[in-house]
Amino acid sequence: MSAEPPILPGKPLSDEHKRLLALFDEMKKNQLTFLDEAGKRIIELSSGMLGLLLAVTAFGKDFPPEYLKNNLDMQALVAVTLLAFVLALLAGVLTVQPRAYDSYEDNLTRMRQVLEGIVAHKSRWMKAANWLFFSGAALLALLIAVLVLGG
Repeated sequence: MSAEPPILPGKPLSDEHKRLLALFDEMKKNQLTFLDEAGKRIIELSSGMLGLLLAVTAFGKDFPPEYLKNNLDMQALVAVTLLAFVLALLAGVLTVQPRAYDSYEDNLTRMRQVLEGIVAHKSRWMKAANWLFFSGAALLALLIAVLVLGG
């Protein structure tokens, strides 16, 4: 026979605890909007970085630039950098992409599960977008460093 855990007497919440609960409630309420806005921002930034890379490589005096001609390592670095930004752009799009959801208006438990699924889906793609964008930025920094130091 297992012993029941003791029931401890409670005390009213302090103002600080109430503010903390209100803050978390507000964050939870705005999470979908935040994820959508963050996804849009990744799309903007990735598009900008792709435009910058295109401008630097395609609109110079010579195309391809001298540092890319007959240099497979630099060509690969540029290609991987472009791929990282394109994939970040895609992950951002998948974060904000509208989808059809079942509403279950008469079943709150099921509605909560659908909402948790929506948040999980958007969070997963947003995390992927963040890491891919960071990878693209790091690769771009590496590309610039290689050009400055080696070239």
